[in-house]
Amino acid sequence: MLRGFVSLPKLASIRFREGGCQMADFWGISSVMREVDMHLGFSRRRGHPTDTLARYLEELYDMSPDLHVLRVRGTATPPLLSGVSKYIHLHTLDLRVGSSLSMEIFSTIAATFATLRELTVDARHLDAEELEEGLASPTTGTKIFTPLRDLTLQAKPALASTLLRFIPSRTLETFHLDAQWTADAPPDSLHQVFAHLPDSLRTVSLECFDDVACIDRATLLPLARLAGLRRLDIQVAVTPCLDDRDARDLAAWCPNLEHLAVGAVEDICGLPRDYGMTPAAYAWFARSCPALESLALPVHIPTSADELPDAAPSSSTPSNADGRPCTAGRPHALRRLDIGTRKAIPVCLTDFGSYIRILFPSLTALEVSGLSDIDLLQLRDDPKPQPDLETYYRRILVDHGFTDS
Repeated sequence: MLRGFVSLPKLASIRFREGGCQMADFWGISSVMREVDMHLGFSRRRGHPTDTLARYLEELYDMSPDLHVLRVRGTATPPLLSGVSKYIHLHTLDLRVGSSLSMEIFSTIAATFATLRELTVDARHLDAEELEEGLASPTTGTKIFTPLRDLTLQAKPALASTLLRFIPSRTLETFHLDAQWTADAPPDSLHQVFAHLPDSLRTVSLECFDDVACIDRATLLPLARLAGLRRLDIQVAVTPCLDDRDARDLAAWCPNLEHLAVGAVEDICGLPRDYGMTPAAYAWFARSCPALESLALPVHIPTSADELPDAAPSSSTPSNADGRPCTAGRPHALRRLDIGTRKAIPVCLTDFGSYIRILFPSLTALEVSGLSDIDLLQLRDDPKPQPDLETYYRRILVDHGFTDS
């Protein structure tokens, strides 16, 4: 054992933090160690403890090679990352070390960590073509991360889609991508990511706050394969180019959704009236997704007859993925509804509120993105309904079978 390391035979978890105790004499080594968490910070000053922590990982490996959880964040040296790559029996790996992570180390981890179930990695600087070359080598084989269940990536879309192509389609259940854009990225980069989503996914989450990528129908079309999807969360800079027909089909493709959020930092009220979804979109999810508990969509809410949209798409929706026709059945269980990013509270909510309460009688919160401290259900209705708006909402309810007349 290295001089200065103390054996603590029952120690199962240890955390290191930059600025904390720097005395190696009190760092524990244990044969039952299962979790190590290292927060290195991003300083490159002399005397940084990274090299000492690299020696600690080497020493620990000799005594406890079957570590289950390893988290490393901050600036890491090659010796430390080399030490990380030895722990091939990990179940959970969180590796957010910025540009410290080399393609060689990442490819080694991908090729040899055969028991990994959860992976979080910052790969923003890694190149998709280099990754494909590394993963396509004879020593890697055709599949990587065979038992992986949960993947969280910070990466360019091209690298994310390349990685997904090598992961088995039967195991991955949760995928989160924080997409990083570059000037040379093709416009359909996100399309490729969605095209390679495995059918086994239950949760899909996307963040992309560069204003160059727009989510449209072509992007979401591969979700038609994901009938078991439970959670879909898309947060982008530009309001998605989706309309009521897309809402209808998404609800039919994914009838088991429990949480759906399609949001943007852009104010929906600043867009043209014919861009995006109308309140009719809510009826599709009320009909087709009985397990839905929270819903957030960027929807135009008309405040006068002049703002009423054109005719809604036909309510003769296709069957759900299992062949079950979409029908308005028992009262819906939705609890929370978010009507999209707005700089101000919409006016004339009387008729809209009545419409929403019929679709979702169990609703407990009606919110506006950006004004999260305001619950519209708690606001007093505006003075009087508007007949044209009332007729508009009644027509949607009748067409979808929620009322008789």
